[in-house]
Amino acid sequence: MGDSGADRTQLGFELRRNSRPIDPESIFAAGGDKPDTAETRERERLASDEKERDRLAAESRENQRLAEQAKERDRLAAEVEAERRKRQDLEEQLAQAKERERQLAEVKERERQQAPQPQHPQAILRNERRLALIIGNSSY
Repeated sequence: MGDSGADRTQLGFELRRNSRPIDPESIFAAGGDKPDTAETRERERLASDEKERDRLAAESRENQRLAEQAKERDRLAAEVEAERRKRQDLEEQLAQAKERERQLAEVKERERQQAPQPQHPQAILRNERRLALIIGNSSY
């Protein structure tokens, strides 16, 4: 029972048969018992069909939403995989560049070790004086 804003208290109820709502007029008529007619059964069937259509429509919307989520998840997974591959490629390029730098440094070190060591200017001058004395040019 509840208060609907009317001057009197009212009672609301719902009757069901086989888990389907039925029209109470089919059971309680104003003038007494009303037999279950084909018309009331048809109304009950239509109401049940409408509820089933609503349930199926809601289920379909939910399935569509889930499909869209799966599609977005797959798109994001593909994007992450592409970024991972790009990062891996960059890391490989960096490793190759470091290896080239190391090899270049080794080559330069070998060239430096194999090149004749330049003599100090005073040592060159001393050697020239010795040579001049040996030749006999004492003015040098």
